[in-house]
Amino acid sequence: MKDRTMELYTDDIEPAYVHSSLRDTFKKLGRKLNRYLAREFGITFDYRDLEIGRESLPYIVDFRGRRIGKVLGLYTTNGRKKIDIDYNLDYGEVMRTLSHELVHYAQDKLGGIWKKIKRYGRMARHYIERDAETARKAIFESDGSGVKNALAGA
Repeated sequence: MKDRTMELYTDDIEPAYVHSSLRDTFKKLGRKLNRYLAREFGITFDYRDLEIGRESLPYIVDFRGRRIGKVLGLYTTNGRKKIDIDYNLDYGEVMRTLSHELVHYAQDKLGGIWKKIKRYGRMARHYIERDAETARKAIFESDGSGVKNALAGA
C-alpha cells in the first residue's frame, strides 16, 4: 500500500523572502511542519506568501516603563504574512523562535487564530500563544501527536 503522506509531501518550499541567515533553518523547520500537516490534515504549504526576516525587535515594558522581557519573534498579517526574528539570538533560540512563529503561520492558514479571536475576543492572545507553544513542542520536539486542535482552533 502506498504511503499517502509521502505523496502529499514536497520538498519544494520557498517563501517570498527569507533572510540569508535563516534560510537553512527555515528549510529544515518548514519541511518538518509540512510532514506533520500532510499526515494530520492532508495538506502542505509552499510558503510562497510568507516573508521571513531579521529585525531588532522591541523590549516588553511594564506600566512603569521598566523592561520586563524581549520580543524574540513576531508573526504579522497586516497586508502580508511576515515572520521577524530578533537579531540577537543564538542558534537554539532561533530554532525555537522560528518554529513557534511557523506554528502561528499554520494557525493563521488553518483558521485557528480567527476562531480564537471570535471565541475569546481581547483575551484570545493567551489562547493563541498557549496553543502555538503546545503545537511547537509536539511537532518540532516529539512526534506531533495530539496537537491538531491547537492549529485549527478547536
